[in-house]
Amino acid sequence: MPTIEELRNQIDQIDEKLLKVIKERIAIMRQIGEMKKSQNIEIRDFDREDSKVAMLKKQAKELNIPENIIMAVWNVFFENSLEIEK
Repeated sequence: MPTIEELRNQIDQIDEKLLKVIKERIAIMRQIGEMKKSQNIEIRDFDREDSKVAMLKKQAKELNIPENIIMAVWNVFFENSLEIEK
């Protein structure tokens, strides 16, 4: 059985991976923002957000992840996408 320290080290490694993925996601969000500007497309896409939320809820259920955790994380992306895509 692993020790608490070993489990915390595993969490630290996962957190490092998450940060790298978030960095990559933000870079793509910036590219989308640039494309939207050049094509005069509204920054906020409520239809996309709605479909994304539905997909996330479905995936969370399939993965047995509490929906409130997933929605808290993605709401941060949605809220900050306006600033990132500007």
